[in-house]
Amino acid sequence: ATISALFLWEESERAFKPQPFIGGTKEDRQLLSGIRLGRDQSFAELMRKERGVMCHDMNDQDFLPISLWQPLRIGQFIAAPLHTDNQVLGVLLLARDSNESLLERHQLRLSRAVARRLAYGLENANLVKALGAASRLKSEFVATMSHELRTPLHVVLGYADLMLDEAFGSVNDEQRDSLRRIERSGAALLELINETLNLSQLDSGEMPMALEEIDLRQLFERIAAEGAVPHAAAGVDYQTQISDDLPLIFSDRGKIEVIVRNLLSNAFKFTTDGFVLLRAEETQDGICFSIRDTGEGMTADTLNFVFEPFRQGADPLTRKVGGAGLGLHLVERYVELLGGTIDATSEPGQGSLFTVRLPLRLRTLAGTKP
Repeated sequence: ATISALFLWEESERAFKPQPFIGGTKEDRQLLSGIRLGRDQSFAELMRKERGVMCHDMNDQDFLPISLWQPLRIGQFIAAPLHTDNQVLGVLLLARDSNESLLERHQLRLSRAVARRLAYGLENANLVKALGAASRLKSEFVATMSHELRTPLHVVLGYADLMLDEAFGSVNDEQRDSLRRIERSGAALLELINETLNLSQLDSGEMPMALEEIDLRQLFERIAAEGAVPHAAAGVDYQTQISDDLPLIFSDRGKIEVIVRNLLSNAFKFTTDGFVLLRAEETQDGICFSIRDTGEGMTADTLNFVFEPFRQGADPLTRKVGGAGLGLHLVERYVELLGGTIDATSEPGQGSLFTVRLPLRLRTLAGTKP
């Protein structure tokens, strides 16, 4: 009978372990499943032969141990190691008994080709596995550190607020100015920590969802009243064009607020003259709202990565503003989580337009917590 088997290195056993294989009897498969090939001198010599080995006389070789070939009645074999640039991952074995036709050179070449493809496929799979493990560790680390940072930061902001209210005594103008700087810097840091935590939850599939009926007109007005139309620079006008018959939508209020706040913040951040316009209307498929600004705009290259995390434009104005480059990435992830789409268009010197489309009703998505 002909047996084709693949032995892969198992680090926990420090040996090459057989994988499910083709051919042989049921007894052969049971026998082979219990065999482990170690890195003894003879087998190590086989591993070094990148072009593989073909043998027609088992008594004239010392690559395969007798504990393997004798019980399986192997009389001839081809062995092709799975080599990558850095290591040997395993060996592909094609074996027959001595009564069958002799294995030929073209079968050795074919075995080498198969082994080469298997090696690169396994290496890629191992890299993906390692990347996934590293990503999980990163997410756990980020979540833990963010929680640990947020608690003392809340204490600092709380004391700054108490001091501004003169709970511990009067403060002069210079002290008040310093305390307000502490508040602004602390609030910016808290926002960054919250964005990082939210991103970590999204990556782990643990982002909670709270679905309810939402009046978007009221939501837009409240966000503007609560300061999302911020410290607008002199000469920047905030405008709205919201349809009178805008329907209620069934979605996650908190995430829509983050989307709108981040888009407005981004628009004002890069606009020093002109206006920022928020438009909203019902469409055939749901709700569409957009935020247009007359700021510096973006090049086509910048548009290509505008939603990527930790990326910001490279022009001088961009480098002057704060932020870690998470805001727009979080916006895109939230829009997708809510079953919608977001598009961005821009030209240098002509401002930018971000358009969000959301369905009227959203059901809880897989991978989220209701």
